[in-house]
Amino acid sequence: SSYTLKSQLGKDSVIYLDHPRAANHELAEPAKGEDEVDGHHRFRVELKAGETKAFKVRERQEVATVVQLLGTPADTIRFYFQQRYVSAKAKLLLEQLMLVQGQISGLKVRENELTQERARLTEDQSRIRQNLQVLRESAGELEMRKKYLARLEQAESRLEVIRDEAKQALDTRTQLEQDLSKRVRDFRED
Repeated sequence: SSYTLKSQLGKDSVIYLDHPRAANHELAEPAKGEDEVDGHHRFRVELKAGETKAFKVRERQEVATVVQLLGTPADTIRFYFQQRYVSAKAKLLLEQLMLVQGQISGLKVRENELTQERARLTEDQSRIRQNLQVLRESAGELEMRKKYLARLEQAESRLEVIRDEAKQALDTRTQLEQDLSKRVRDFRED
């Protein structure tokens, strides 16, 4: 708020200005009033004879925003990154967050792919075992049995690789999530 004060007295004088105090706000300019009276800040202003003086009162309110960062889509993080009120230190954290969450997303996609491949291979193995049970001991069927057994062995080898890769992806993702959670939790603006 801005006030214009004018002395209409022919001598130097003191004016007391009462400015309504806003809830949850504190004075920014001037830093302090002379007194507080009935929900108003009272200011003492000295005026010389005939003087006109501008008097500003600025108040500020602390505003805090809580943002859930973990698991937040990259577009949302990018939105916060573009806000002018975000400090350089917070922007660095947001950049790291986007990078690591991208890695985490990639690992989740890979884990899903491996789960689907494992399901297909398990289904194929089941079908091959059923086919093996109906084969007889004739020469033609013995050749077919060898092919089925080779396919079972290939599938089993691939399943072992899938198990190892899935475990590695899960371990890596878990570690990244824990590190990221700690980084966000420990972040201080200072």
